[in-house]
Amino acid sequence: TAAAAMKSQAKEIFDRFDKFIRSNRELLDDVSTKQQPYYEISFGNGSRIRVFVAGAGSGSNAAAQIRGQESDDLFLDEMDYIADDASTAILPLLSDPLRHEGEPIRFVVSSTPTGREGRFFDLCHDDAFREMHVPSRFRDDWDEGKEREARSNSKTKAGYDHEYNAEWGAKEDGVFRRNDVIAAMKPYRYFGAAANEEREADWPEMKPWPHWTYVMGVDWNGEGTGTRIVV
Repeated sequence: TAAAAMKSQAKEIFDRFDKFIRSNRELLDDVSTKQQPYYEISFGNGSRIRVFVAGAGSGSNAAAQIRGQESDDLFLDEMDYIADDASTAILPLLSDPLRHEGEPIRFVVSSTPTGREGRFFDLCHDDAFREMHVPSRFRDDWDEGKEREARSNSKTKAGYDHEYNAEWGAKEDGVFRRNDVIAAMKPYRYFGAAANEEREADWPEMKPWPHWTYVMGVDWNGEGTGTRIVV
């Protein structure tokens, strides 16, 4: 069983399997295929290859199609672009109670990281799984020319980090960078004393210092929440 984020990616996987099968006459005579509602190749011995589309734009139907499938090998391509509800339906296949004891499912996922902390992010930081980090510079044909071209095509440092360095980097679809928001949420130290995030009364008195830089943030909301200013 395989799942991809986009229909074009799922069809590419299906076409490669189909091309391999058509090159073998013995397999070709014993195979049937279909492409709706998902891609499937069926063999005479009962084995099947199924490829699903499970991207964020595929809707709840993707999760409904995948839920309850059986699999010996499970591959997820571009998982960071697969909808989280589809991932929620896919991952229980790893603990299928109908499988024979001692025969775990082979589970492989790959993706260009987007920076969002979704299911792919969770798996990469889960000690139960083995992570392999393979940036573009590991390619045998990578050189300074390809490096310059990659940086030029990326336009932004975050885009280069995602696409070529395979780094989580900063998520680009929000107003503020994810790394900056996380840093701002940590307890601070004022005047050498530790900040106590539970008891503001224990924080040292704040007084303006001439050598500090101060930033004013304004959150402009509707009547229900109101406008807030924080320095």
